[in-house]
Amino acid sequence: MEELDQTIMTIFDREFEKINSRIWEKVEDLVCEANGEEVDSEALLPYYLFYYKLLSNQLEGYGIVAKDIPIPQHSAIRWV
Repeated sequence: MEELDQTIMTIFDREFEKINSRIWEKVEDLVCEANGEEVDSEALLPYYLFYYKLLSNQLEGYGIVAKDIPIPQHSAIRWV
């Protein structure tokens, strides 16, 4: 089962990175057009976290919670 979990997370990682990159590129383009400046990615983090929290809350409202996956070194886990 652990191998299946790891394969599934690899797919999620790859697809999430594609989506994440497109979102950031579109937002950066929008902000650059609006004020002609480069975007500080840290300034956009609250928007990102708000959306993440919104999705998480909606899923939890339907009884869906994150799966506890025993992959401690997985690339989805990023420490700042």
